Amino acid sequence: MNAPTADLGEYSKKQHYGSRWSEFDDHIFKPGPLHPRPILRSDRTNRILLYSGSFNPPHLGHKALLRHVFENSQNINVIAALVIPTDDQRLQEKKPTGQRKFSFQQRVKLWQGYGPSDWYWVCDRESDSAWHAFEAGLIQSARRDGFKLKFVSVLGPDYADMTKGVAWNYLREHIVSDIARSADFVATEGASLKQLPGCDPWETVDVDEDRARDCANEHIAFLKRRMSLMMPSVL
Repeated sequence: MNAPTADLGEYSKKQHYGSRWSEFDDHIFKPGPLHPRPILRSDRTNRILLYSGSFNPPHLGHKALLRHVFENSQNINVIAALVIPTDDQRLQEKKPTGQRKFSFQQRVKLWQGYGPSDWYWVCDRESDSAWHAFEAGLIQSARRDGFKLKFVSVLGPDYADMTKGVAWNYLREHIVSDIARSADFVATEGASLKQLPGCDPWETVDVDEDRARDCANEHIAFLKRRMSLMMPSVL
């Protein structure tokens, strides 16, 4: 018997818009040609990447980091990502005087591009309290229906280095990558990782081969369905 599933976008939409949602509002996630809409599964922990930062402005390196982490974390069941731009007040405090500052709404729109993504959503709630209310409500509403959600922080190497260690936040799980810029904790020769101050030694993540195979088969089946709709003569 298959475990119950649900559409993460529907939970997110209800939590974000509440009773105010209408067909004219943007969807949280859209069906895409390469990724299905994020699906919650009741038989596992459903992880969502949380990528926060100034993004003044967002650039290709930001997108490359998020995409790389998303596409290489399927073994821990990452199903989607949320992007949280820093609010205008904190951006003002962080950036030097005289440097051009894009407003919160401008940075949101630059991230969004031409419309919703099939696997990430840019949160347009500017205050910390509004974001945390959304986060808590999303976790609780999913839990009521038997789905476990966990947020995982995405960090660039500027938040984890050999001098300062790791810039921990309120989340318990973090993923850091050097795909967009070099990291000083990655050895220049070989594939070894240097010990970060204040952290336990690096460990190899055990991969559930059966789960990874199931995930790959599900993605292949989805792509075949999409291909049959777009190019039926090929299949």
